Amino acid sequence: MTNVLPLFGRSAPRLLPARLREARESKELSMSDLGDAIGLTRQAISFYESGEREPDPEMLMKIIGVLEQPISFFTTDRPRSFGRRGTTFFRSFKSKTKRTNRRCEVLSDWFAQTASFLDEFVNFPAVDLSEIAPPKQGQYYSDDEIEAAAAAVRRHWGLGDGPIADVVGLMESRGVIVARSDFGTDTVSAFSFWEGGRPFIFLGADKESAARSRFDAAHELAHLCLHRGVETQELELDLDQVENEADRFASAFLLPAPTYSLEIFSTRLGAFVELKRRWKVSIAAQIFRCLDLSILSEMQALNLRKQLSAHHWRKHEPLDDVLPIEKPRVMEKALWLLLDHNVRTVSDILDGIRLSRPTIEALLATTLPASVEGQLADMGPRLR
Repeated sequence: MTNVLPLFGRSAPRLLPARLREARESKELSMSDLGDAIGLTRQAISFYESGEREPDPEMLMKIIGVLEQPISFFTTDRPRSFGRRGTTFFRSFKSKTKRTNRRCEVLSDWFAQTASFLDEFVNFPAVDLSEIAPPKQGQYYSDDEIEAAAAAVRRHWGLGDGPIADVVGLMESRGVIVARSDFGTDTVSAFSFWEGGRPFIFLGADKESAARSRFDAAHELAHLCLHRGVETQELELDLDQVENEADRFASAFLLPAPTYSLEIFSTRLGAFVELKRRWKVSIAAQIFRCLDLSILSEMQALNLRKQLSAHHWRKHEPLDDVLPIEKPRVMEKALWLLLDHNVRTVSDILDGIRLSRPTIEALLATTLPASVEGQLADMGPRLR
């Protein structure tokens, strides 16, 4: 419902304090930053966000101009969602990443609200994630339990023990809604969360390596399967342990021991380049996996890492410019189903989601109202 404030006998839009803060945080602006941009003090912005004062219509338009969302965003409650949002699995909770983390939370909220809007008209793939039992002893998983969990997910999805052709496409077909977003920082590479009964994964669009991005996706899948009940406070206290478990799961999921271990025919660095071509897993991650499986000794692994540094392969490995980046397609396809079948117009969608056109285009990695280039995969959402 739109909040209105009587003004000279007519109704003028009324700013919702929570929406102002949300839009500001999406830009990683402090109250002082926003105040400077529109000629006000930090205290004035604080009054607006607490609801103690109302900006006049002219000042409201200045705020909208800086924060770049439509007026309906600021004057209406948030659109419906899939339900309560669970813990967001960031990889750092340090003070220097706090503002960036919050920006990512806001953007992912908007993405989830967009998915919820589309869910009114299309059938997204049903959620089909394995339920992994909690650790048998204590609060942490053993290495063997993590290996078993990764194998269980593969069995549940009927994958066998070979390489996975498209990790992102696989997860989308099993009900995970995936986004690729340019975080604009190296402090966030990926994160995940549950909203109601729907799992979400955000991957960094600025990551240039397909192999590393696939590992990020598998890492976030681990959080969705292993750590769904972990609260934010617990995560912050046990972050290193939880991240280690997710890394081990991702390694076991992408490089299953029964087959991958049989393909290690040499401990020379060049041999791992060819294995990367087949398994689409970075050389660095393969070295760690071989160490976990006792295929490599500590000394051998150390020597290989030194060679990675000597070849300047720490950030850019061979094949990084060859293997294609896996792109999410389900949300884009859902949007275009509505447009192509005249279920909703672009204006209807923007009005329903109450976000700006550039925001929607960035979140869904598409351009409106241009037609879709190429044929999207058959898997994905279907019109209701």
